[in-house]
Amino acid sequence: MEHLPLILSVIFLLGAFAYLGLIHKLPFKGDFVIKAIPALTLAALSLLCIPTIHGKLLCAGFLFSAVGDISLSFKKEKFFLIGLVSFLLAHVVYIITISNDSDWSMDRAWLLCVLAVFGIAMINVLNPHLGKMRIPVYIYVSVILTMDVMAVLRGNDNWILIVGALTFTASDTILAFDKFRKPIPGAQYWIMTTYYAGQALIFLSFVYYGFPSCL
Repeated sequence: MEHLPLILSVIFLLGAFAYLGLIHKLPFKGDFVIKAIPALTLAALSLLCIPTIHGKLLCAGFLFSAVGDISLSFKKEKFFLIGLVSFLLAHVVYIITISNDSDWSMDRAWLLCVLAVFGIAMINVLNPHLGKMRIPVYIYVSVILTMDVMAVLRGNDNWILIVGALTFTASDTILAFDKFRKPIPGAQYWIMTTYYAGQALIFLSFVYYGFPSCL
């Protein structure tokens, strides 16, 4: 049992590298299973390593992410909407997790200004291409930027959390530009690499600053 966190960490890495290594073969039967393995292992690790409300919340967020992973593996528009809602819920859970029992700091106010400019620019660039998805995308962008703001405002100089949140945002940004504006060469590699890295960093931020003995 004491080696279970290490085993799950290895499974996370194997799942992530396996999916990245097979992207060039997409779609293939059962690809969504491999894609969701990293999020599912992070959900289990959250319960094992973080014996507080933060662990339970992170577990829920990673499970929503796994549902999003599976949904976005299918090409029909309805599955894209399911994936969008699933990741939206994941971000809401992350916001609650970050906000729970937290000190606040304005030491990085400059980064909040950067996020504001980024959000406005992103909406302006994507807006002409969104069509009927305009409102859902507006809501999604607002929620993920709120997660970034909460990560920046959280005290104790938790840069792992900030980098994790921003990396996750980078993944969603690449996905949005690839889908709605112009196809990006190698987009899936960039999307999934930043996605897996962002999720892992969010998890590690709570372990490193709370329960470093787990890993």
